[in-house]
Amino acid sequence: MSASGLAVAGVRGHTRRLLATGLAIVIGVTFVATAMLLLNTVGRGVETAVADGVDRHDLVLTPDTDNVPAEVVDALRGTEGVASVQATAQSAVQVGDRWNLLTTLPTGNGVELLSGRLPQGPGEVAVTPTNVELTGVAVGDTLRLLLEDDTPVGPVEVVGVVDLGHAPQYTAREALVVAEPVIREWVPDVTFDEVLIDLAADGDPVTVGAVVEEHAPGATLRTGPEEAAARAQAATGDTDVIGGVLMGFGAVALATTAIVIANTFTIVLAQRSRELALLRCVGATRSQVRRSVLTEALILGAVASAVGVLLALGLTWTAGQVFGEVELGMPVPLALQVSPTAVLVPWVVGVVVTALAAWWPSRRATRVAPVAALQPAAPPTARSRTGVLRLVLALLLVGGGAFALWTGATERSVPIGVAGGLLSFGGVLVAAVVIVPAAMRLLGVPARASGVPGRLAVEHATANPSRAAATSAALLVGVTLITMTSVGAASASSTAEEEIDGSYPADVVVTTWPETGQDDEVRAAELEPAVAGALEDLDVVTSSTPLTGSWVDVRIGSSYESREQVLALDPAQAAEVLRSPGAVGDLVPGTVGVSRDMMLGYGLSVGDEVTLSGPDGEVTAQLVEFGLDWSVVAHPDVLAAVDSSAPVTGMVLRLQDDVDVTAAMTRIQEATLDADVSIDGGAPMREVFTSMLNLMVMITTALLGVAVVIAVIGIANTLSLSVLERSREHALLRALGLTRGQLRGTLAVEAVLLAVVSAVLGVLLGIGYGWAGVQSLLPAESTVHLDLPVGSIAAVVGLAVVAGLLASVLPARRAARIAPAAGLALP
Repeated sequence: MSASGLAVAGVRGHTRRLLATGLAIVIGVTFVATAMLLLNTVGRGVETAVADGVDRHDLVLTPDTDNVPAEVVDALRGTEGVASVQATAQSAVQVGDRWNLLTTLPTGNGVELLSGRLPQGPGEVAVTPTNVELTGVAVGDTLRLLLEDDTPVGPVEVVGVVDLGHAPQYTAREALVVAEPVIREWVPDVTFDEVLIDLAADGDPVTVGAVVEEHAPGATLRTGPEEAAARAQAATGDTDVIGGVLMGFGAVALATTAIVIANTFTIVLAQRSRELALLRCVGATRSQVRRSVLTEALILGAVASAVGVLLALGLTWTAGQVFGEVELGMPVPLALQVSPTAVLVPWVVGVVVTALAAWWPSRRATRVAPVAALQPAAPPTARSRTGVLRLVLALLLVGGGAFALWTGATERSVPIGVAGGLLSFGGVLVAAVVIVPAAMRLLGVPARASGVPGRLAVEHATANPSRAAATSAALLVGVTLITMTSVGAASASSTAEEEIDGSYPADVVVTTWPETGQDDEVRAAELEPAVAGALEDLDVVTSSTPLTGSWVDVRIGSSYESREQVLALDPAQAAEVLRSPGAVGDLVPGTVGVSRDMMLGYGLSVGDEVTLSGPDGEVTAQLVEFGLDWSVVAHPDVLAAVDSSAPVTGMVLRLQDDVDVTAAMTRIQEATLDADVSIDGGAPMREVFTSMLNLMVMITTALLGVAVVIAVIGIANTLSLSVLERSREHALLRALGLTRGQLRGTLAVEAVLLAVVSAVLGVLLGIGYGWAGVQSLLPAESTVHLDLPVGSIAAVVGLAVVAGLLASVLPARRAARIAPAAGLALP
C-alpha cells in the first residue's frame, strides 16, 4: 500500500482520536479568516462612509496646502472634454452672536435634504439639524448675517434643513448652505477645498492634468477610486494597528492550535507504536511511514481548514446582516467583502501549521526500531544526554528571552519585547518536562494525604514527564495569555488614565469672547453671574471654580510673543475641580503655565522666563508645565500684578464621573445659549481615549477567549488520549481492588493538579509578560504603573481548575466503564 493509502486508512481508523485536533484547527483557522474578512469588510465600509460618491467621479482635485482658487475651477469648466465640475467652498458667517460654517452643498455619504428645498438665489439659505436643535430656527424664518469682513447680509430666508453627512468637518456643526454663485458674491476671494470632475466621452485626463499644473501646481489630481482609497486611509490611521492586533491574536490562536496538534500526534503515535512497528516489519520503510503520518496531518489540516474558512465566511456574513453597520466615529456599513487572499491565506496557514506540528512527532515515532516498538514499554531510565541538552537549551532560551524582554521594556521597543517573550516562553515549554512534574510533586503533598486516589494521581502525573508537560502546555498558553492581557490592560488603563488626566486635567473650560472698547482695544469680557449660576446648577456638574482673565502682552523666551487672554487659576480651588489635582502643583506664586502640547509646538522649556505686560505694569515669571488647552494660565498673584481689576471671564467645570459627555456638553451649550462664550476642555477627548482603551481591552479579552477555548480542547484531548494510553494500567489497578469511584477520583485529581500547575505558572509568566508588554508599548516619558487585577487573576485560576476538572469527566467515565479483564486484554 502507498503512503497516501496508509494515510487515508490511518485517518479512518483514528477518526475519534483526531476529532478534537480537527476542532482546534477549525477554531484557529476560523479566527484568522474572520479577522482578515472583517478587515476587508470594515476597510471597504470605511471607504464607502468617508468617500461615498467620490469614486464615481472620473477625477478629483484636492489642495495640498492652500485651497483651490476660483479661477482654477473656472478654467476646468472651460476645458474641452470636461462634462461637469462640482466644487465645494467654505467660509465663516456670524448669525446673531453665533459663528456658523458657510458652505456650498457638499457631496458624500449621508448628505440629505430633510425638509424644504435647496437654496438657489442670494436671499436663500439652508440650515443643519444642529442649528434647529440649538437655536430653534425653522424653514420660513429670516436671518441677518455678518460676514468675516464685518459686511452685513440679509435678511435671508431659511428654505430648507440639510444633513451635511458624516464627514468630520460637518459633524454636529452649525452651518448655512448657499448656492455657489452666492458664496462667490459674498466672499470674493473664496477658495474651494474639493473639485469633482466628470469627463465627456472624448475627455482626456492628460488635458485636465495640464490645466491643473498650469493654474494650481501644488494641487493633487487623482482618479475617483484613488481619492476614495486615500480618504479611507486618512480616516482610519489606526486601521493597520488594529489589523496588526487582530492578526497577532490570530497568530496566538494558531500557535496554541499547533501545540494541541503536536501533543495529539505525539500521544496518538505513541499509542500506535506497535501498529507502525508492524508496518515496518512487513516491509514499509521509515520514510514511507513518516510520509503516511504527514499525509494524515495534511488531510486533516486541509479538511479542517476548509471548514474553518467556510465558518468564517458564515460568521462575517451573519455579523453584517445582524448589525448592518458599526459606529466608528461615523456609520460604517458591514457588507461582506471576500478577497482571494482572505480565503486562501488562512486555509494554507492551517494546512502548513498542521503539517509542521505533526512533523516532529512523526520523526520521533519512526526513529524507534520495529523490534523495540513491539516489546512492552520499559520504565523511564536515568536522565539521558537528550534530557541534559533539553535543559541547557531551555536555560539559554529563557535567559536570552528574559534579556530581550528587559531590553524591550527599557528601550520601549515592541519587536524586541515580542521576540523576548517568544524566546522565553519557548524555553519554558522546553523545560516543562522538568518544571511540571516538580511542581506537581510539591502541590501534590495535600493530595497524597487525601488517600489512595490522591497518591495514585500524583504518581501517574509524574511518572511520564513528557506526557504531563504535553497535557499542561495548552492550558499554560491560555492562562498566560489571559493573565498577560488582564495585567497589561489594567496597567495600561491605569497609566493611560493618569496620562490623560495630566494632559487634559479640566473637563470643561468656559471662557467669554473678548470685547472691543471705544479705543478699539481688545479686552476681556466678564462672564455674567446668571450664566455662571446656571452652569453651577447643572446636575451634570459636580464642582466648579472661577477663572479671572485679562488681555495682556505675553513673551516667553525668544520663541513666543503674542497678545492674548491670560487666565488666572487659584491652585487651592482647582484641586477639587481638576481630574489630576497634582497637575496644578507647580503653579505657585511667580509662575505661568502652558500645556505640554504648547511647549512642544513653540519649542518652550520649563523654567523659561515669561514676561507679562498689562495695564498695571510688567512682571516677570517662570514657566511651568500646566495648561488649559492652548490658554496661558498664571497664578492669581502674577495676573494681579499686571491687571488688578481683571474680571471673572470663565469657569472650570468638573462633570459627573459616569455622565454621558455628549449629553453633558449639550446641556452646557443650552445653559450658555444667550452668552458669547467659548466651550473647551478635555472631557470629550478623555471620553474618546477611554472608550478606545475599553474597546481594545474588550476586544483583546474576547479574542484571547478563542485561544483559551483551544487550550481547553487541548487539555481534554491530551488527557483523553493519555487515559487511552494507560488502559491496561487502569485495568490492572481495578483488578487489584481499585473501585470505579476511586479511578474517577484519581483522574480528576490528576487533571486538577495539572490545571493548578498550569494556572500558577501561567499567572506568574502572565504578570511578567504583561508588565514588560506595557513598558514596551507606552512612550518613554510615561511612568508605567503595575496594576494587578486580583479578582480577574483569581477568576482565571478558578476557571483553569474547573476546565481541568471538566476535561477529566469523559475520560474518567470511559476508563471506569472498561471491565478489568477487557482492559488487560487490550494490546
